[in-house]
Amino acid sequence: MASQSLRRAWLSKLAFAVPELGAFTRLGGAGELPKGDSGPLLIRCDRGRVEAPRDQYSADELVAILLGSRNRMHPKNSAAWLKGVKVRALEVRDAPYTEPAADEIVLRVHAVALNPIDYMTQHQGSLMFPWIKYPFILGTDVAGEVVQVGTDVDADGNSPLAAVGKVRVGDRVVGFAAGTDEKRNRAAEGGFQHYTVLAARMATRIPDGMTWEQAAVLPMGVTTAAAALFKKDQLGLQWPQGPAKTTPQSTGKDNEIVVIWGGSTSVGSNAIQLAVAAGYEVLTTCSPKNNNALHSLGAARCFDYRSSAVVADIVAACYGRKVAGAVAIGHGSGFCCMDVLAQCSTPGKRKYVAMVSYPMPDVVDPSMARMGASYMVGSARLRLKGLSSGCDYKAVFSSNIIHDEVSVKVWNEFLGAALESGEYKAVPEAEVVGSGLESVQGGLDKLKKGVSYKKLVVKLG
Repeated sequence: MASQSLRRAWLSKLAFAVPELGAFTRLGGAGELPKGDSGPLLIRCDRGRVEAPRDQYSADELVAILLGSRNRMHPKNSAAWLKGVKVRALEVRDAPYTEPAADEIVLRVHAVALNPIDYMTQHQGSLMFPWIKYPFILGTDVAGEVVQVGTDVDADGNSPLAAVGKVRVGDRVVGFAAGTDEKRNRAAEGGFQHYTVLAARMATRIPDGMTWEQAAVLPMGVTTAAAALFKKDQLGLQWPQGPAKTTPQSTGKDNEIVVIWGGSTSVGSNAIQLAVAAGYEVLTTCSPKNNNALHSLGAARCFDYRSSAVVADIVAACYGRKVAGAVAIGHGSGFCCMDVLAQCSTPGKRKYVAMVSYPMPDVVDPSMARMGASYMVGSARLRLKGLSSGCDYKAVFSSNIIHDEVSVKVWNEFLGAALESGEYKAVPEAEVVGSGLESVQGGLDKLKKGVSYKKLVVKLG
C-alpha cells in the first residue's frame, strides 16, 4: 500500500479531469465519484488535494479510476475563434481542452483583456503572425483559477520545476497567454477561451482583494515592458527588486535615467513601475491630465508630448546625468527618443531605443499594399535617423521573454510579491465591455476606435 502522501500527490495530479472533484475542492467537503460496476469511490477534497480512505482502495486502483474518468470527463471548453486571414468576426464555438506540459498550467479564465494586436491580427493576420494556422484563438491577457498544473508534481501538489512550484490548483492567477509566439504557435494558448494553457513562467498569483478584471489589465503591459527594459538585446537593465528605489520625492543623482515615451499607455505605465523598481529614475511623456497618475506610479518627471519643446525639455532634465536608454511607445516616438539620446546620452555608453511601436500607417485598416509601403518608408527613415543620431534600436517582441530568464525574474520572482505588498499597481484601469465570449468582438471593435488610459476587459464567468 502506497503512503497516504504519495496517494494524495497522484490524485492531485489527476483530479483536474473530473468536474465533481473541483466542486468538492471548492467546498472542502466529501462526495462520491462513480466507479462503474464496482460501486462508488468515496473521496474527500481539501485545499486542492484529493484524499481517499486508506483502507478502501490501493494507490494503483485510485489512479486507474481517475485515469479511466479523465478522457470522458474533461471540462467542456469553448472559444472565440478567428476562422481565417482577414475574417472580421470571431466565431464562438466548442474548443478542445488541452492538458498542460510539465512546465505549464491550465487556467479557467474569468476575465480577459483586449489589446490592439488582437484587432490588428484580425485585419492583417498574415503580416502580423505569418506562422499562424487557422482557425486560431487570439488573446493574451487572462486572469482566472488554476485547474491543472504540469504533470511532474510532488507530494505537496507542486512541481519540481521552480516556475510551476509557484502556483497550485485553485490559486487565483494572472498570466500571459503566448499562443501567437512563433515557437509555441498553438490555439490552446489563446486567451479568448474558457480554459487556456499558460507557461507557468508567465503567470503569478494575485492578491485576494484584487478582482479578475483588475488583474487582467496586466499581462501584455508587463510582458512588453519587461522585454524592452530587461532583455539583453534591448536595454538590458538590472532586475526589478522592490520596494521601489526611486520616487518623485527622492530622485538620487546616482540613479541612471530611463526615458519612457508614452507613459500613459498600458506598456508605458508598467514600464514606469518596473524601471523604478529596478532603481532607475523615469522621465516620461503624456498628456498633462495624466501627470498625477504617472507620478503615483513612480515617474520623476512628466512632459507634455504635444509641446514643441518636449525634446529640449527632456534633454535639459538629463543634463549631467547618466541615461540608460529609452523606450519608444506610440506613433513617431522612436524619432523623438533618438533626438533626446543624441543630445544627452553618457559618453562612451551606447545610445539605445527599445522600439515598442514601429513605424506603421496612421489609419487602422489600410490595404496590404499601403501597409507594406508605409512600413518600408518608415523603416528607411528610422534607419537614417539611427545613423545620424548614433542610436541603435530594435523592435520589441513581447512573448520573447518566455524563452529566457526575464519571464522568471519578472513574472515569478517579482510581480506576485509586488502586487501583494501594494508596491505594484494594476494599471491602466479596467473598463468592462461585456460578459461572455460573444462580447469579445464588440470589445475589439470599440478598442479599434481608440481608448485613453484604460484597458477593455470582458468577463468570462
